[in-house]
Amino acid sequence: MFGRELAFNGGSAMKASERTRASGEARCRKEYQVELAQGASHIASMLVEQTIKAAVQETVHLFAERNGIQDVPIFLYALMTEMERRERPEALKILQEVAERADSADFAQYLKTLASPKPAVRERSLHLKISRAEAQVIDKKRLERNARS
Repeated sequence: MFGRELAFNGGSAMKASERTRASGEARCRKEYQVELAQGASHIASMLVEQTIKAAVQETVHLFAERNGIQDVPIFLYALMTEMERRERPEALKILQEVAERADSADFAQYLKTLASPKPAVRERSLHLKISRAEAQVIDKKRLERNARS
């Protein structure tokens, strides 16, 4: 669909790494179905990149806090599958970026900074005395206007 492709050997069998991930994802769906449903719903409801990132950050943080860090990578793959199913390519892309860093030593620090607003948005919101959300809406409208011209 939106990025992850299954590699087939002669059209019938998945690679061993994909089978492992698929079985881990199935276990994750069964074991963490409530967290997965809540997280997927929360992330899918976001419309702007910054709010999607904030929802991913919050979802992953809560999952790790409740269940430990060991299943975070497979939880991220399960969330990616949900975003594919819900046809949310923007969220899928962000989850893929997060999943790529999930096994790194600096993952906790990366996750903390994931939803940090871009400096331009922060500066504009301070300068104009408007909220960050309002500054993000202005930025989004400006990008849309520039794309049309």
